[in-house]
Amino acid sequence: MTKYDRIPAEEICRAGKYDPQRALFMMLANATAKEAEAKESEVHQPKLHEAGWSIAIETPSGVVGLWSCWLKNQFYLGYPKGTDLHLDDVSDLVLDTMEVEFANDVLEVDATAVKEGYAGEYKDADKPLEKNSVGQTVAYSTQGPRLWAEFYGPQLPDGQGRVWIDLASHNMNGYHFDVINSDFTVKSVYYGHSQSMGISTYPFSFYNKYAPEGPTSKPEEIQKYREKFLALACAIAKELGGAFAVNINYGFVLVPEQIGQLYNTISVRREGAEVEFRATKPGETLVLRDGNSLVPWANIRRVECNGLTAEELANLLVF
Repeated sequence: MTKYDRIPAEEICRAGKYDPQRALFMMLANATAKEAEAKESEVHQPKLHEAGWSIAIETPSGVVGLWSCWLKNQFYLGYPKGTDLHLDDVSDLVLDTMEVEFANDVLEVDATAVKEGYAGEYKDADKPLEKNSVGQTVAYSTQGPRLWAEFYGPQLPDGQGRVWIDLASHNMNGYHFDVINSDFTVKSVYYGHSQSMGISTYPFSFYNKYAPEGPTSKPEEIQKYREKFLALACAIAKELGGAFAVNINYGFVLVPEQIGQLYNTISVRREGAEVEFRATKPGETLVLRDGNSLVPWANIRRVECNGLTAEELANLLVF
């Protein structure tokens, strides 16, 4: 039904000369177009979506949102300000659910890429220049003690840092959580910045051999906290009156030709060049929104519930 355009190879080659990252995204877009066309004639096989999703849990006191970066290196959990949920209570939930502890100040030693032979302000006199894994010359500079976030997990072996988790009323980024309304329209709930309370992993790595307790954002370490964040989201939802629906934006999963394999009633909404597919079955709604070359169809699913456990939420990531 749908033609998925390809980016010409010559255009990708031109981009590669001045912007290799752009060229990479172009190649990913072509691979996605090929995948989308193949799906048109395939039987959908549900799979676990480990990352790259956003979850909006509806409660009587507002939405609890949980976002997972597609790079697998960050989590953000947001909930409304101004509720009866006190900060101390949330801290207790974090400690009990995440298996972390209140953090202490740790030594910060910055690692800065410099020229060979550098001896300036970004280099401690007692720390020699070194080559890193990608061939850069690195200088080390001691900054003193620093508290990177409210909590941290166990120190990782071989000086590989810690996973640091913050609880704060402000976040450096913004996050959108989609909620499907009864009329099939999709409402975006905006969290992050100063719009919500938030619990998040520290988004960058700052550990090195001189600062072995600094934050790590290595995907393999951050992903160990996925089930813990799911459990924490459910625990906060319970404190806010209990979950009555879960909305998940999975990104690209189904194409329109596959909807009938899973849903009974299907309709189409067209507005200008945009197309939106809507489908239902008892207790569940699906919206496929026309997307872009990397996410040709955003799959947003709403499932009704009466309370929610971490196991039930994890099971909904299989789609």
